[in-house]
Amino acid sequence: MRSLPFVLFSPRGRINRREYWLLGWLPLLAVSSGLALLASAVTSSAGQWSRLVTVLVVLGAFALLYYCGVVILIKRWHDLDRSGAWTFLCFIPLVGAIIGLVLGLWPGANGPNRHDINPKL
Repeated sequence: MRSLPFVLFSPRGRINRREYWLLGWLPLLAVSSGLALLASAVTSSAGQWSRLVTVLVVLGAFALLYYCGVVILIKRWHDLDRSGAWTFLCFIPLVGAIIGLVLGLWPGANGPNRHDINPKL
């Protein structure tokens, strides 16, 4: 299995289905849930400036998580021997959720392709 920084921050290469779920979406969901809980706890009991700072920090963290999510989708498209530009389909409401699920279930291309070697090897 590849390293977490490679999976989350570099749009180059491919990831298999296991890495897509375990190193991709699972950590992103855990971190975003923790951020939401932290933001709700701080904003309900803090002063005005503390709330503003908390909201700005959480928005910045969510922007980083959004970038990581796009990188994961690009790598999964690469595993299917498709361009990362197909990720734009995931921005269509409802269609994006279906495509995200299909990307996690569809097996990747066998052997090396134009994006990288087979991540199963």
